[in-house]
Amino acid sequence: LSVRSAHHLSEIDPGFDADRVLMAPIDLALQGYDEARARAFYEELRERLEAIPGVEAVSLAFRDPATLGDTNPWLTPLVEGQEPAPEERRKRVPFTLVASDHFRTMGIPLLLGRDFSAGDRAADASVIIVSETMARRFWPGENPVGSRLTISAARSDFNFVGRTAEVVGVAKDRPVNFYPILENPEPLIYLPLYWHPEAGIEFVLWPHIRTAGDPIAAGVAFRQQVAAIDEHLPPLEVMTAAESIRLAFADQRILVIFTVAFGGLALLLAATGVYGVMSHAASQRTHEIGIRMALGARSRDVLALVMREGMVTTLMGVAIGVGAAFGVTRLIASQLHGVTATDPATFATVTVGLIGVALLACYIPARRATKVDPLVALRAE
Repeated sequence: LSVRSAHHLSEIDPGFDADRVLMAPIDLALQGYDEARARAFYEELRERLEAIPGVEAVSLAFRDPATLGDTNPWLTPLVEGQEPAPEERRKRVPFTLVASDHFRTMGIPLLLGRDFSAGDRAADASVIIVSETMARRFWPGENPVGSRLTISAARSDFNFVGRTAEVVGVAKDRPVNFYPILENPEPLIYLPLYWHPEAGIEFVLWPHIRTAGDPIAAGVAFRQQVAAIDEHLPPLEVMTAAESIRLAFADQRILVIFTVAFGGLALLLAATGVYGVMSHAASQRTHEIGIRMALGARSRDVLALVMREGMVTTLMGVAIGVGAAFGVTRLIASQLHGVTATDPATFATVTVGLIGVALLACYIPARRATKVDPLVALRAE
């Protein structure tokens, strides 16, 4: 089940093009930056990164867009022209803050409308972009581009509560959480980064660059440009977006590795145990087998006898094991994705596999028993 779950996770569409994207977290609060100095730093950094040979696009984000994280802040939007729902029924929508060219840099398809532009860098830019799931839920059957909504509440103390903005784009859905990943896409709102002027000093921001070639080759230049602006900032942990996704699945991969290791060991012990028991049982019946063969039993009759008795025991064990597994696997249901804890295909495959191993373990001693010389067998103690 864990292996199948990991396979499903490896096929998840992250909702963006992770190829050739380089990123690194920068925490300006470590050097006591204020709001104005932080904004100047990021504007200069953008210009420097765009000048690096082979760089196609540059953007900033409030969080690592490759994972977003499992503690996303949320807001409650009210759509103009729609009757507001009671407070307790208002939908909370996760959001993230991104700079201009974010969607081009990350390769997130825009289904309708446009990306954030340089003109949206002003703190008073009243535009937002929504995900396709949010568009379907808040504007069913309509084109939300051009619609306006008001942010009525937020979980944290962001200063844009009560602000009204125009929807300028609809982006393709992407997972809000990677681990544990949600089966169904959640709505997501993209806000201009400068809606929250303190973002550059209050949070760790992530510059992103898309390169024409190998992003690792641009990593050195990335670090050099940051150091050229402020040599006192700590070294950057530069990584690719693909690496960030792999880190998001690290816990799942560790679970799979241990599951496969212990499961493989259990299978090896089971096969060895069945082989040992069947070999011992066959050797204990050497005299009986000799008598049967002396009385005319054919090799295939002896083979069928030993195999039949071995498989009866094996099938009883498999039946007990499958019954126990149906109960035990429910304990890891929350760790699975794309497969249920009682997935019929998985149980059938494992059961057939175990029976196949048992057949092999039974066949070898049974085959050896058919080679017994009746005269030698009759003299056996």
